[in-house]
Amino acid sequence: FQCVMTRSMLGQADADSAHGLAVQAIEAQEDGRFAEAQDLVRQSRTRYEQALLQRPLDAELRLQYAAVLARLVHSDGYTNPPLFERTVGLYREAAELDRASPAPHVRLAQFFERAAYARAGALLAPYVEQYTSARRGPSREPRYLPAVAEYEAALERDPNRPKLHLMLGQALWKLGEPNAARRHADRALELHKMLVEHFAGHILRLRPQELREAEELLEKTGGGRTAP
Repeated sequence: FQCVMTRSMLGQADADSAHGLAVQAIEAQEDGRFAEAQDLVRQSRTRYEQALLQRPLDAELRLQYAAVLARLVHSDGYTNPPLFERTVGLYREAAELDRASPAPHVRLAQFFERAAYARAGALLAPYVEQYTSARRGPSREPRYLPAVAEYEAALERDPNRPKLHLMLGQALWKLGEPNAARRHADRALELHKMLVEHFAGHILRLRPQELREAEELLEKTGGGRTAP
């Protein structure tokens, strides 16, 4: 037991150090100090990998590491394929370690969606191909398919969360599937209304901005419901 505790503490120390180095790397990159940023990224990744060795079953640590890499991928302009692949791999490892949680799938979906918006087609291509094999019919904007698939996986694990329906609906709209987008916008508003009526102030209800986005999506896709 003492050995396990010691390894966990060492892993946490490495994780804390890695996070601090990553923050410095992002700041250096944004300031144009690219050589310094690359060195800090290398140090940060080394510490994170060491932490993972000490805590091999820690899904949350993988999510933290992936979030740091996702910021680096974005600030680097989606020009680093190995970094992109490692980020995806970490989110997938977290999902495998915590199969009941929607969180790894949501965060991976958001990562894919941001890459699609940035038109990082070359980086997304292998993942588009992976998800296309499990989906019927062509899509207008296939680069959004990985995001849609991961939002769907998240929704399977938490089907009554309004925001997940909204996020999936928005991604489906970008993918070019307005009918499916409308169904999820409608469901988001329906669940929101139920929460407002029966559980005033419930943490899962849509926030005002999210509510407006759901109503706008419903209107764009041919619906017309208004939620309280």
